Amino acid sequence: MKHPITEQEVTIHAAYELAGAMTLPGAIDKKAGERNGEAAGQETEAVPGEGGRPDRGVSVRYPAILIIPGTGGNDRDGNSRMLRMNLYKDLAHVLTGLGWATLRYDKRGIGRSKGSFLESGMWDQVDDAEACLRYLEAHPQVDPNRILILGHSEGCILGPALNARHPVSGLILLAGVAGSLKDALPMQNERAIGELEALTGFKGFLVRLLKVGNKARKQQGKLFRRLEQSTVPVIRVQGKKLNAKWFREHLAYNVMDDLAKAACPTLAVTGDKDLQVDPADAERMAAAVKGEGEWRIIPNMTHILKITEETPAMLTLIKQYKRMAGEPIAPELAEVLQQWLQAHYERSA
Repeated sequence: MKHPITEQEVTIHAAYELAGAMTLPGAIDKKAGERNGEAAGQETEAVPGEGGRPDRGVSVRYPAILIIPGTGGNDRDGNSRMLRMNLYKDLAHVLTGLGWATLRYDKRGIGRSKGSFLESGMWDQVDDAEACLRYLEAHPQVDPNRILILGHSEGCILGPALNARHPVSGLILLAGVAGSLKDALPMQNERAIGELEALTGFKGFLVRLLKVGNKARKQQGKLFRRLEQSTVPVIRVQGKKLNAKWFREHLAYNVMDDLAKAACPTLAVTGDKDLQVDPADAERMAAAVKGEGEWRIIPNMTHILKITEETPAMLTLIKQYKRMAGEPIAPELAEVLQQWLQAHYERSA
């Protein structure tokens, strides 16, 4: 049965006030919201499902999933100035349709959240995610014993880091890296270089003649060294501000260390058309956990969890993502999530 979906604006009190959205597979208890620090009369949206309209006035404790977003200045819905996909809003609605409450949030300094995005580091983001986790634990309509973390992309690094200090009931890792940004970024760089060097005609000739690939590798290595040696939150690189603290902390961290501490059920899923991570990392992450780990590779799924029949390319990735932006979450991913959640948390079915 597909559950009805009710959505409400929420405020999370972290180092800086964070704005977010909570979805419930039924009515939002306004009195419960007030007890959890929410203002009465906030905007809510009721979306009917196959089970009918939400039964208002009934307070039920639901299992819940905290959605930790990927890299960049994304808002709670997964939208940025460059790309509007509603990725996390769609994902939240898929999960709530399965009977789970969800919480997603604007990153620090993004959307309606306060603070500075550029000045925040990786561990600041873990702290913010922990504040959101505590919000869920304290919510009267959430079962505190059945809270999961779902991380996408960078969220697959932040999620296990958070679980190591604040254990949860399960981890879902979508399009993650089995290592660190020090592994992922050079891999992406090599893929782009390979595409450049494979160009035919005069463009390809110039790329090879000018040894563009070697120069790109040297530039990235030089940038990593500068970031690692930096001591301030923000530096300028070729006239543009770069979040040095965020890079510095990521380059010093390897998620595999904290995955080895994860005693909860863990699901790792990647698409075979994901160019931003190695799809084989899904198996590596699942094998690394202390608890029960499972992994899936979904045919034709990209890093943004949508299906494409195109051959993806690093050099045209943003254009391809824009063409896919309006597509739904990969149906097979939704099926995998449903099956795994029912298998491990059958009371939520």
